[in-house]
Amino acid sequence: MFKLEAKRGLMGPAFLLFFTAVVHAAEGVKVHSGEIEQFAEAQKRVDESAPVVRANLAQGTPTGVIKRQGVQTRLLTNNDILCPGYNESDYCDCDYDCNANPAWCSCSEAEAEDCCNMTYMGSSYSYSYSYSYYSYSYYSFIYTAPTTSPIPAPTASPVPAPTTSPTSSPSMQTTYNCRDDSTWYKGNNPLKDCDWVSKNTNVRCGYKGNDGTYADESCQRSCGGCVPTPMPTAAWCEDSTTWYRTKASRNCDWVSKNTDNRCAKTGVDGTTGEESCLRACDNCPTACDDSTTWYLSAYETFKNCDWVSEKSDARCVKTGSDGTTAGESCSAACGGCVPTPVPSTAPTSSPTPCKDSTTWYRGKTWKICSWVGKDTDSRCGLMGGDSTAGAYSSTGYESCQVTCGSC
Repeated sequence: MFKLEAKRGLMGPAFLLFFTAVVHAAEGVKVHSGEIEQFAEAQKRVDESAPVVRANLAQGTPTGVIKRQGVQTRLLTNNDILCPGYNESDYCDCDYDCNANPAWCSCSEAEAEDCCNMTYMGSSYSYSYSYSYYSYSYYSFIYTAPTTSPIPAPTASPVPAPTTSPTSSPSMQTTYNCRDDSTWYKGNNPLKDCDWVSKNTNVRCGYKGNDGTYADESCQRSCGGCVPTPMPTAAWCEDSTTWYRTKASRNCDWVSKNTDNRCAKTGVDGTTGEESCLRACDNCPTACDDSTTWYLSAYETFKNCDWVSEKSDARCVKTGSDGTTAGESCSAACGGCVPTPVPSTAPTSSPTPCKDSTTWYRGKTWKICSWVGKDTDSRCGLMGGDSTAGAYSSTGYESCQVTCGSC
């Protein structure tokens, strides 16, 4: 009997990874030397992916029977696990479901703890998995191999051409930039595309795809990302409703009555009036720079404003660890640097030159003509407007004439 085991524990600040291999002679069983090499490769991959470990099925026959604690579950053709009592639409994808979010106790689909047997215990992981394979069994962290025959990529859906004039009334749905990416799929399985995501959006919109983007970024229509945003407000520069000096009555309204003396006062939360009473203390930020402290979450500090700039259309709406959106804190990355128009000294007799509007935006104030310029094919046909004409009164072609080449 050939058996490989992997265990993971926590000692002090560092993770220690232990691997043991036990080979027992068994009549009629031949242990292949290649399995030792597979195990070594598995150890290397686990080291590289620690502390979040992908517990994947080893390469094996797609019609095998998985056995754990006397319960039989079936291994589907795409290396997914079908739990007892569930149909094939409720499978457990041990390649990714158990690793999509380490805060999940186990796979979210089909009560997958009955299949993957994975648990999350704060700063320590424990897991085990085994299945019968010919005449021996082993525990494995081998990544699954791609399919032997190529699968054709899905064809792109036709996109309607933009209209040259605005509609009589604003449309409540975007029809240009809000669509599913026809080339996106999860992991190494082209069958798990945006259409597959749409069948279980609560779970699958958080999956990471083959191109490094998440489903909610690339499958916007499937994940419900096609709702136009209302007219923006100046909520990014408001007085705190919870700040006060020493008693509740000494709040930002109290500060506003004597800003010279009170803006420097420290509140019970440790911040000053100047920091928390932005409007009262006339401290609304004006510089158009990306924040150096904004990031998506405490577990993803690498997802900062630079990361936002790589796919600003999808990422500028994400909320960071400080409660602000990327569009608010990553002004440069999200194209929110609105230039101040310089008035002419006297009116000219010649016609107004062709230029981009300085007041037009698309739903969000940072989605201005410079934002349109990053993807003119998709964005020039989008409806936008300003506070005077309305949120959806003209297209990018009409208001961003230089950018869209419509002079």
